[in-house]
Amino acid sequence: NVWVMFPMICSLDELKYAKSILQECANMLEKDGYQVNMPKVGIMVEIPSVAIQADEFAKNVDFFSIGNITI
Repeated sequence: NVWVMFPMICSLDELKYAKSILQECANMLEKDGYQVNMPKVGIMVEIPSVAIQADEFAKNVDFFSIGNITI
């Protein structure tokens, strides 16, 4: 099982775009006959605006990484 963590995300739109690219890649693999289990998706909290909106980001990710801590 793979977990994917996106760095330097600064907005929900940017996160949704990154997740859409991940989904597009999964769709391409499935089209080629591969079985794909979507990974857990998280972000690194590196931008103050993300920390302030953490409750909104939490609705769109499986985990956060803050420094050396993953929650």
